[in-house]
Amino acid sequence: MRDIILYIGSIFLPDKSAGAQRALSLSKSFRDLGYKTVIVGMSSEQDRNIPVLKTKAFCKGFETFSVPQPKSIPQWFHHTVSVKEFKEVVDYYGYERIYAIVAMEYEAIPLWRLSGYCKKRGIHLIADAEEWYEKSNLRFPMNIAKDFDTGLRMKYIYPKKIDCMICISRFFENYYKGIVKNTVYVPGTIDKDEEKWQKVNKYKPNDVFTIGYAGHPGLKFEKERLDLLISAVLELNSEGKKCRLKIAGLDREFLENHLPNININESVECLGKIPHTDCLNMIAESDFSAIIREDKRVTKAGFPTKFSESFGCGTPVIATKSSNIFEYIKDGETGICCDGYSKAAIKQGILKAMSFSPDELAVIHQKMRDDNPLEYRRFTSDIKSFFETINI
Repeated sequence: MRDIILYIGSIFLPDKSAGAQRALSLSKSFRDLGYKTVIVGMSSEQDRNIPVLKTKAFCKGFETFSVPQPKSIPQWFHHTVSVKEFKEVVDYYGYERIYAIVAMEYEAIPLWRLSGYCKKRGIHLIADAEEWYEKSNLRFPMNIAKDFDTGLRMKYIYPKKIDCMICISRFFENYYKGIVKNTVYVPGTIDKDEEKWQKVNKYKPNDVFTIGYAGHPGLKFEKERLDLLISAVLELNSEGKKCRLKIAGLDREFLENHLPNININESVECLGKIPHTDCLNMIAESDFSAIIREDKRVTKAGFPTKFSESFGCGTPVIATKSSNIFEYIKDGETGICCDGYSKAAIKQGILKAMSFSPDELAVIHQKMRDDNPLEYRRFTSDIKSFFETINI
């Protein structure tokens, strides 16, 4: 009986990476459909001499294993060509029990090797596509290897070696539909019944309108235009429209070094790196969160984890057009859509958000917590249909 799904990738459990949240949410859907899901993730602290089967543990009710995060060029080379550890986990359970291996953003060469391995054993190999990386900023020669891997995986391995794909965005769904035989769209989701969402702080309107931001925008703000968001907040305050921006993940020194021409005052509060639970509480307590991204391939292909998390906190989002998040933003109900990527457009978005009364904001937050369109159960039936299709 093939009753096990093996989920593999750079998954830092329980909540140390965006991939961890996605892996757990999808695994819950698999479990709800009757499959035992085993996650093989990665650990930054793990001793390289420990065999993978000795790392067996449990997370959120799932059996897990882990491989050590590579920290040298030889280790990275091994990671990008070897499937040894994953075969050991398959052997542990018996390949005749493995229904599918779901590979999240898995490197091209081992994915290629896994495709042949799975075909010989009647195992479905499913790619979980969640990123299309831009040109790498890693040091030489890692940057060359990373760019080669991305190109090979996206333009050859996925179209030629993969029959089944879970797509995190409409971009991926549309790009690979008709190329990959079986696809299903599942965005970033959350489990509203998970303890962390039940414990997140309740919202109370702030005395000063507060926007929450979490994450790292990139050294040149290439991932997110936090620089434009900061400028917009500072200008609004200088015009007498008082608002505040709270930033988790960065300290003030970073902003002063990377935005030397902007005089950052007390309207921008840097919290530095804080625990994930504290970050969620900050977002939950904010009137709105903000995701300011340019509409380019890397943002179209992905789906912001922070968007799903903001919805999980019940906090509406001020956003620019990226990915397909506008499917879930009902203007004035779950967020505000900025009309473009300029500072002026962001200012107008903030002003629109500031126009809600405290009572209206409280109602918006409560409605979002009660009826979250990104709750994982909403997509389980789509995954069921996907499995039925690949079984034909």
